[in-house]
Amino acid sequence: MEKDQILNPESEENTITAHTFIGPHYHMYLSDTSTACVKLLDEFERKEKINDEALKYIAGYEAYKFKNEYRSLRDKCSLPVDNVVAPHDWIEFFSREGLLTPSGELLEAARILDAEIYTMHGTTLSKEKHIFRKLAEKTMLKLSSSVPYEVVLCLSRTRTYIRLRDMNKKISFQNFQAKMNKKLSKFPNCKMKKNELRKFNIKYHNIYIIQS
Repeated sequence: MEKDQILNPESEENTITAHTFIGPHYHMYLSDTSTACVKLLDEFERKEKINDEALKYIAGYEAYKFKNEYRSLRDKCSLPVDNVVAPHDWIEFFSREGLLTPSGELLEAARILDAEIYTMHGTTLSKEKHIFRKLAEKTMLKLSSSVPYEVVLCLSRTRTYIRLRDMNKKISFQNFQAKMNKKLSKFPNCKMKKNELRKFNIKYHNIYIIQS
């Protein structure tokens, strides 16, 4: 029996849906994020813990979302086209005059929240209710700056959504592996060795990550 994906945006029967996790502005939320941005964010979750440069990217995305309400949360990142000097950090490298470098206060909030998500969820996701709010509130208690609660809450949603996408991809890949193993078990004289199957699985996994 296949494992069910944790998130199925198309299903209205699931208790946990995309709308539940992202909130009433789910479609607007996703439309603000380019496909390239989402893929970059997904790569961060594959590490045991998100590194500092990746956190800058996530915090910069939140700064962009609230660029009109809270201008103090960001600094525009805009490198001249003819600039031959290497960018100072990762976010400048990827910037096409659209990314925003987060303020020190917002980056501090992102760091605290990233630590709290592992304390609260481990490597999965807790099944308790109101996980966005609880994560945001725990972060606010440890935050020394005056970053608005709604910004931290949005940061909590973004970070949790990244975790959710990665978990769903892993489950899909595990289901695929189970199907392949079941099919191969029906052919005892199959010449495909375990190492060859492993190479095939890795190749499929890489293709799946790129296409998803």
